[in-house]
Amino acid sequence: MLVALILILWVSAIASSFIDNIPFTTATIPIIWELANSQDLCLSIRPLVWALALGACLGGEEVWSGVCQDDVMALLCRERDTDRCVSKRSVCRNSRTKWLSYFIR
Repeated sequence: MLVALILILWVSAIASSFIDNIPFTTATIPIIWELANSQDLCLSIRPLVWALALGACLGGEEVWSGVCQDDVMALLCRERDTDRCVSKRSVCRNSRTKWLSYFIR
């Protein structure tokens, strides 16, 4: 079970960083369903679905596009501090707080 969870988590995270989360998750649900219904593996569907959801979420956070606040943050970053716009991680160590701080000022 642990190997299946780790595999699903990492594969979905890596795949979601290249393609959109929702189509990937939708396409992967039948695979998860078949794994859970397999008599040989005896896997519960609930942890598999959580691993898929968490992996897709983590993979989506690796790229600028795909999340609304990331798109806004990229636009604001380009307008205000272009010298710090190297990568998402270097600009937005705490992206939610940074995102809110631009609108509170």
